Amino acid sequence: MKRIFALRHAEKNILTGSITKKGEEMCHELQRILPTFAFTLCSEKKRCYETALHLVNTEPQADARANIEHDTGTELVALIKETLKKLKDNENALIVTHKPCLIPAFILLQKKNSQEETPHFGSLQGFIVDEKMKVKRI
Repeated sequence: MKRIFALRHAEKNILTGSITKKGEEMCHELQRILPTFAFTLCSEKKRCYETALHLVNTEPQADARANIEHDTGTELVALIKETLKKLKDNENALIVTHKPCLIPAFILLQKKNSQEETPHFGSLQGFIVDEKMKVKRI
């Protein structure tokens, strides 16, 4: 089964824009339970790049559709769908992005009414989308 893991970046240092030491530690803890990724995409922002790097230990590829300015969710959903098509059977991909992208994308993928309770995604939280477009929070 092909899967996309869409995660919010680690805790941000508001002075530097980098992730905090605690964020780095949380990435290393999460890394132990995450599967192997065929490739990793991230927002162009420093905190997303650093988070991805700490989670997979390889250079992530920046993609503007995962950037914070795209708060309708449609860009992230398009990136997820495109990435699923690129994966081979039983491969996974990681996308590190921002809360303003994750929430509307999650709602769109769930096809939920916007009147329902809005999900919250803290640092390193997000969802998994499989090849059948089923979505599960993580």
